[in-house]
Amino acid sequence: MPIYLASPLGFADSTRHYLYNELIPRLQEGGILVVNPWDLTTEEEVMAIRSLPLSPERNRALAQSNLEIGRRNRLALDVCDMGYRQQVCENIL
Repeated sequence: MPIYLASPLGFADSTRHYLYNELIPRLQEGGILVVNPWDLTTEEEVMAIRSLPLSPERNRALAQSNLEIGRRNRLALDVCDMGYRQQVCENIL
């Protein structure tokens, strides 16, 4: 069953190690498919916006990026929700 791992652990280098080297592997060892929202946006996408000078163009790029990140997260949540519903239905039937 997939889970959406909503977590603040990806924000800081100090906690990112635990997320990727401890928490996610342990969940996967338990047979859980982990959908990690921190993996839905690439470093290249972030750096492309960071490299823009402060300007209306950068603001537009940030706004567009936020919409895309939100869309990806919504899709990931939907996939996990469908997986949960399927498992519940299988257990009922």
